[in-house]
Amino acid sequence: VRVSMEAGGAHQKRCEGKNGAETVQGIVKTANGTDFAYLTAGECLELLQNKIKASSEEVELLQLRDEILVPESFSVQKSEEEVYQKLQKKFGDKGLTHHQRIELTRGYKNTSEEELFEGASALAKWNLEIGYKIVDTKITTEDENFGHCMPESFHGTDKFGHPVTFMRLSELKLKDIRKHFKKPSNVTKPFSRMLGSIKMIKEALSSHLGYKIRKHIVIADLKGLSMMSFARNKAYARALSQVPYLFFPDHVYRIYIVNPTKIFNMLWAVVRKWVDPSTLDFIVKLNSAEESLRIWKEHGIPQEAIPVSMGGKSKGIPIIDLARMIAPK
Repeated sequence: VRVSMEAGGAHQKRCEGKNGAETVQGIVKTANGTDFAYLTAGECLELLQNKIKASSEEVELLQLRDEILVPESFSVQKSEEEVYQKLQKKFGDKGLTHHQRIELTRGYKNTSEEELFEGASALAKWNLEIGYKIVDTKITTEDENFGHCMPESFHGTDKFGHPVTFMRLSELKLKDIRKHFKKPSNVTKPFSRMLGSIKMIKEALSSHLGYKIRKHIVIADLKGLSMMSFARNKAYARALSQVPYLFFPDHVYRIYIVNPTKIFNMLWAVVRKWVDPSTLDFIVKLNSAEESLRIWKEHGIPQEAIPVSMGGKSKGIPIIDLARMIAPK
């Protein structure tokens, strides 16, 4: 594999590694695509601090011989061109970015055209009112309150470069969110900042690795979860679920659900019958941390990117701290 490109001002040097493999800024990529480096949360922060942020229009894909390294890295495929062109015709370059059109095309591939256009309209409106530029604005009291109520953390990457985030849902303070935000829709802006901060990590990784990282991994620990909190604050829970679905489409590589409760298992047995098969493909339900460690190892997630509470070695970095780092002082 030969990779040499300019991305966000960071020139990635080419050099030979062992057995003819090539390293890109120290990351080994073998011909069969099996030997990749992992980045810890601290190393990813260093990328941000060095402002290695790829322009979304510059980094498209990396291909290892005839093997696809990360399918999401590809730009528009032939099977996607018709839907992509419809979005471009209806919303133009000002309404939606090139990559948003790709993500909508893939995220809504099993839905009706009406639902696709509804989602695209919501995203275009979000671009005008909030957009990715939210990360470049000063942190507000609302952001701080939201970060306290939703303590999600970042822990590093898997072997392909997907960021790994973690959250224990029992620590999601829906009651406090309801107290701080008078209307459920008011959570959109601070939650967009948090998801936008994860997107910035992906852009830094894209620049560093030389191929587009669009998605990340979510580890959700259900230990101690009370469904009563969600039932009592369902309008706010729904508002939270809408932000990633509407404004960051096709952004999740896998969701690992760990320590599911009996009530969750009962609900999941019913709900999964109505969930789109393509969505089920990236949801992995694991019964315990012990089982999880084995599966994560098989899936290329090192212990350095797994929370200490899950048996790994990462202490993690709160997403709100990432937001503070990116935002102007």
